[in-house]
Amino acid sequence: FAVQNVLPILFDMPVKNYFIATYIGSTPSMFVTVALGSGIESIMDQNIELSISTVLLSPEIYIPIILFFVILIIAFVIKKFYFKQ
Repeated sequence: FAVQNVLPILFDMPVKNYFIATYIGSTPSMFVTVALGSGIESIMDQNIELSISTVLLSPEIYIPIILFFVILIIAFVIKKFYFKQ
């Protein structure tokens, strides 16, 4: 986060653009982090023994991870087709 906060100053980025870019850029990682925490909490609430297979095979866990990878693929496709060099 330190580099993220210093670069806009170095390149004289407007505050509005910085806010929008930070919001859009941070949203996917926050979504996945909160979803994973919520999924682990729901597993713990069911008093099921925690193991890697139990956690990874829970829909509360694998659905956010799949959605995160879908977002990554969409971003890659957009970058590939719209930002050709």
